[in-house]
Amino acid sequence: MAVVARSLAAPRSPGVTPGLDAGDHSFYEALGIAVAQWQHVEEQLCNLYLWTSATDHLQLASAVFYATSDFFHKLQITDASVRNANTLSPEFISSWDSLRVRLLREWEAFNSLVHFTIVFENQKVSSKDGLKLKSNYSRPSTFSRRRKAMAAGTVLDRQGLDRIANGFVELQVALLGLSQSIQPPIDAA
Repeated sequence: MAVVARSLAAPRSPGVTPGLDAGDHSFYEALGIAVAQWQHVEEQLCNLYLWTSATDHLQLASAVFYATSDFFHKLQITDASVRNANTLSPEFISSWDSLRVRLLREWEAFNSLVHFTIVFENQKVSSKDGLKLKSNYSRPSTFSRRRKAMAAGTVLDRQGLDRIANGFVELQVALLGLSQSIQPPIDAA
């Protein structure tokens, strides 16, 4: 198997990326979708923070949440809000604890995802060529010291990216469900 980084240094015309075929565009689309789905996870985490903080100053609370770009700190801020909310049931806290562990694991996956290197693989045995994400051996800091969500040597293709994006959607739904469980009912007037 030959692994070669594809050079895209040629000048680009609007809407055209030299050297990319339709399959390559599909790969980049899947990568973009996975990244966008993670952004929605962070948005739902912010919503949970806002609801558990029980503040009337939503703009200020949102500014506090987004004052850090590090997801781990956003998770800590939300966890502190959940733990200090006096009106949450033990069942809610238990659900949050399980979800928080999963969020940490998926954050590790996302962080690895955005630090992988895009390579073109030519596998003559299966005749399955295409762009893939591969762990970057030259950057060991790519992997967390706490967990190795994606081990060295992991290769992700379009289907792998789709699976990750779908996992992120599941997190969004779980966070939304928690938020909705504590939102006051809206009066139908």
